[in-house]
Amino acid sequence: MSQHKVFIDSASWECLSNLASCAKISKYLTENGHKVVNNPHEADYIIINTCGVFKKSEELSLELYRKYKKMKMDKTRIIMLGCLVKINRELLEPLDAEKISFDEMHKLDEIFFNKVSIHDVQYGFSENTKTNLTLGKNVYDLRGTILFRPNTFLNHISKKFLLNYEAMMSDIEQHHKIFVEIVETGTGCAGNCSYCVIKKAKKKIQSKEPSTIINEIKPHYGGSKKILLIADDCGSYGIDKDLNLPALVEEIQRFYPDASISFNFLNPMWLQRQTKQYLKMFKNTKIDSIQLTLQSGSNKIIKRMNRHYDVDKVVQIIKKIRKISPQTFLYSHFIVGFPGETMTDFLKTLFTSIYFDANFIFQYEDRKGAESTSFPDKKPKSTIERRYLILLAFSRLVTLYTLLKRKHVSST
Repeated sequence: MSQHKVFIDSASWECLSNLASCAKISKYLTENGHKVVNNPHEADYIIINTCGVFKKSEELSLELYRKYKKMKMDKTRIIMLGCLVKINRELLEPLDAEKISFDEMHKLDEIFFNKVSIHDVQYGFSENTKTNLTLGKNVYDLRGTILFRPNTFLNHISKKFLLNYEAMMSDIEQHHKIFVEIVETGTGCAGNCSYCVIKKAKKKIQSKEPSTIINEIKPHYGGSKKILLIADDCGSYGIDKDLNLPALVEEIQRFYPDASISFNFLNPMWLQRQTKQYLKMFKNTKIDSIQLTLQSGSNKIIKRMNRHYDVDKVVQIIKKIRKISPQTFLYSHFIVGFPGETMTDFLKTLFTSIYFDANFIFQYEDRKGAESTSFPDKKPKSTIERRYLILLAFSRLVTLYTLLKRKHVSST
């Protein structure tokens, strides 16, 4: 039985789906008698989990390849894995590496299989797994960014602000959490957003059975009672099985009544389509946080993005959630400078951002294969950057105000 030493790195550790696939591969290797090492010089294989969401993550994937190509031993083989293999395979073709997309994961069995197939691995994991995987790697420092940088002045004058800030950062940095994917690795969401290329890299959604999810939580429950559900769109869960996310949460709560739950991404479409079920979920379950990917405050832009909800209706639901579940941290994503975005559209986004505790803000960029690359009325780079900085500064002020006024709820 062959045994190998394997080093794993990622171009996007902050991507929870990317992190989860690294954790799955790590467990798969261990269960097959191999050793995951922290020193690439020791490795027989170096696995780089790529990312192609943004140009920057694409470049980082290549940067990691060049880095490990220089330091690897003659016998060491490099495997380029994941999203970028499908999104821009031509970019990777010249590289001296095995290329494996998410729908080719079975190829790992040709190299590493001894006892357990990659498709048979169950892999709910804890914060310790994340810490071990990211040790010595290039991990994004949220507290070093403008939006989440500590405010020394407010820390000194308001104990409540300090406690709320630490609770929010503990939540965003995923401390004390159990991580579990609710869909199979390499499957995406039900959306078809005009700016997105991830759908090129992943198969149609394949929801896990509730019993599987329950079992993946079990080994880690007790060490923590905070469960983080992971998917490219958690709201898409169950559409292939006549299930839905609120029903899954109800089932998790039945087995783990003391648990609190977070979601990494949720398309607002599901709030609007299943309002009663979601409000009931927030009422009956402790929801720590949710990343509601609104993307724009303008319905015109939402339509051009090929997303299917009404911003005003979503905001009204958010207000109800605030009353039902005031302890929940609500985060959103916004893209600025989308083709056709006028100043009025941008201002609508600016004012909509006040309904969230914090916002993750992105500059629009064309990505090969995305429908939006062909859209007219592209915004100049200078306009996009200016709007990005304005929304970033505004969101920073909103977050500071929110943390000052909200009732403190411990995150530990």
